[in-house]
Amino acid sequence: MPLTPRQCVIALAAWCLFNAGALAESRCALPAPMSAMDLLVQKVCVAPSGASLSVDPCACASPNHLRPLAAGEATPYHKVDQLGAQRHDAVPSTARDGSPLVLAPFDFKPFGVFNLWGDGYDLFLVRDGWASISETRDGGGYSSTFFTTGCQPYNGWVLFPESAIGPGGAHPGRTRVPISGRYWEQNGEDWPGQCPNGYGTAESTAWDWVPGFLFGGSDANASRRIDTLRVVHGLRDPAHPDPHSHLEVFYFTVPYGITRWEVWVAAPGDPDRAPIANGCGGETAIRYDAQDYLRQNCRDWSTLQLQAAPEPLPDWPVPARNLLQNFHYAKGTQYWQRAPADAASGVPNWSVRHSTLNADRHASQKDVPGFVYLAVNCAGRCSDRQQIYQDVDAPASAAQGGHYAFGATLRAESGVVPVRVRLLQLGADGAEVARTEITVQAADHNDRHSGEETIDGSATLAWGDAPVRADARTLRFSVMATAAGTVDVIDAWVLSNRP
Repeated sequence: MPLTPRQCVIALAAWCLFNAGALAESRCALPAPMSAMDLLVQKVCVAPSGASLSVDPCACASPNHLRPLAAGEATPYHKVDQLGAQRHDAVPSTARDGSPLVLAPFDFKPFGVFNLWGDGYDLFLVRDGWASISETRDGGGYSSTFFTTGCQPYNGWVLFPESAIGPGGAHPGRTRVPISGRYWEQNGEDWPGQCPNGYGTAESTAWDWVPGFLFGGSDANASRRIDTLRVVHGLRDPAHPDPHSHLEVFYFTVPYGITRWEVWVAAPGDPDRAPIANGCGGETAIRYDAQDYLRQNCRDWSTLQLQAAPEPLPDWPVPARNLLQNFHYAKGTQYWQRAPADAASGVPNWSVRHSTLNADRHASQKDVPGFVYLAVNCAGRCSDRQQIYQDVDAPASAAQGGHYAFGATLRAESGVVPVRVRLLQLGADGAEVARTEITVQAADHNDRHSGEETIDGSATLAWGDAPVRADARTLRFSVMATAAGTVDVIDAWVLSNRP
């Protein structure tokens, strides 16, 4: 019979977070991980010809074989939560400095489009022997970086060491690492944020290997057991229990990368507090380190949406991939220029501003309220020549057949204003070799928020896609209102090329 919550009196190595009753579940039997990346990147089933197949990695059988999804590769499936409300793939990518990273987007409906009001991401890195969460952007639309000592923007929110991966899975362990989260957007800072003044050491992280963890929701036929590396963050000294503590729990598997996430909150003597299932299966109440906990939130992404053909993944606005400098204007107009240079031709106006709306500054850690943005207009003499722009070197790795993604987060201060967003590719002599541009109707609100509530959340992210010219040496990104009216440019993006 199923275990009761009170019977789940646990040690880390035997945590009863799932219902132990009989279910019509399946078992996903795959090789144990060989590296940290094996647990961070989702896999694809590949035919002998090399073509990726629209097959669940757990059902990949000989003569086909599994391999990690490659950076820039179209995916034959998406991982979604048990309610079908959120996609959360685990996608390898490359930072602008060429280093590898793994992007796990929080993609709410409509899928495949970055919605400022709800979408975000976690960014996983493997550096200096550790897997960690380097950055996150939450559903409120704001970004943060996790630092550790030495102003290192990674290995603060550690997950597990590379050395834990071994024969049969992973060796358990626990560590306490200094960490400081920096809300750089709402602080009005340039990415990745200013160095913290201090670091917290009260919380620790533990990890263990769980053979045959039961993933899935209320549908027993969709449940499956998969070996998993479980990471528990937020642990405190059990000798001094904290009635306000909470735990975040992450589950990483070979087939899917990040596969499940939970939040548990301390619930001392609160029988009326209702736990949240959110479509997940398993227990919703546990006892851990002499403390009672209720599950406050959960996402289980072990359900797959198979595609008829591999689908290109959308580009996500991740700062580590952005080729532009000072893309959020925290350094004023540094790196940016205006054209035309002569005022007689109608040089555009620009003004650096800080949002003072509570939604845009509620997590600010300094006196400057809220994030920074740039207000621009065409000074009443609008022409195609007017623009604010920035030049950057074309990446040495750029090759014919690749693409750049470019765009900006925009809102009109009143009504609707057409805005041109352009990417020029210039040759070694400075001559234009390619031009890609889009025109966006920037509005003073979107379908969720008005400008009276939030500047950031009421904007719209506009994206363009430019085929790479291998003979280009410089990329010129520009944006400009093409009719009367002031436009807030919240951030600007040129993402490193992809296949």
